[in-house]
Amino acid sequence: MSHRQPELSAETLWLRLSERAKADLSAKGFDERGFAARSTRDGLAIVNNYAKLRVYSLWDLVESEVCVSSGCLDFRCADVEALRAALVRSKAFSNPGPLAAWSSRELVRTSSLHFKHFEGWPQDQVQVHVDRHGSKLRGWWWLFPPLVAWQLLLHLQDYESYRDVHATFGRLSPLFERLGVLVE
Repeated sequence: MSHRQPELSAETLWLRLSERAKADLSAKGFDERGFAARSTRDGLAIVNNYAKLRVYSLWDLVESEVCVSSGCLDFRCADVEALRAALVRSKAFSNPGPLAAWSSRELVRTSSLHFKHFEGWPQDQVQVHVDRHGSKLRGWWWLFPPLVAWQLLLHLQDYESYRDVHATFGRLSPLFERLGVLVE
């Protein structure tokens, strides 16, 4: 089953956003003029990551863009400790680990939000992207090692799936509808 959406420009994508989404994005520097100058891929990457961050009320911790590339949103985080604490507290994410270089994954089978901070980066810089298959799960799954292994294999087989922002956009369509991100 293909989730590929018809090709649309970043400018057209902006026009399809709800007023709330436009306001949220504009507050962080992702405004209409900026969207019009972006590639479709980058526009989709922003909207995909925005929606997933909004689910967990984490969009407010995005301070500003560092860059958008290959499905990833690198951003300055208003409060890294608050972000890390929110990830742990939510129980929906893996523990981010030590401060120097850390990673935290949403513990779901599909469309898994993945945070990264690389060693040598400024402390307030964080990357986020949406993986097609999560590599870690929560709950009763751990009682069945073959299922856990299968999920990890799916993730590894499609390791760079976050780059396919069109497919991610299609998979997230129900989420966009639930959050009221897009208008027709």
